[in-house]
Amino acid sequence: MSLHLSPHASGFWLLLGTLALLALALWAYRFALPPLPQRVRALLAGLRVVALLGLLWLLAQPVLERPRVGQRPRVVVLVDRSASMALPGEGGAPRSAFARRAVESLERALRGRAQVTVMGFAGRLAPEGAGQADSLLQP
Repeated sequence: MSLHLSPHASGFWLLLGTLALLALALWAYRFALPPLPQRVRALLAGLRVVALLGLLWLLAQPVLERPRVGQRPRVVVLVDRSASMALPGEGGAPRSAFARRAVESLERALRGRAQVTVMGFAGRLAPEGAGQADSLLQP
């Protein structure tokens, strides 16, 4: 099991926000009107710290990953099969040739580690090679 934050969550800003919210929560109960006993002020400050930090860390979008026992991860690759893929790309070759090479490279890289499913889309989504003549997996 692993826990990590969203790729968009900056560790620096998260740490800075944590320190700022901690200081704010402690400062907010420094001057309590009407005067509160020290224990109550500490309890209220602690609850505010927990609530504010919980919200801040939830904004960082934590992700908990659990590996599935006995199953390989599944990767679904979407391949554009529209007519625009017949247009020339880099080096004059059709864009579909570049897409085919990219899919083959990904399949080689993930061989044995993940189940790769290739789905083509144009007007609708369909598995590659399911009776379509323009499949990118065909040379």
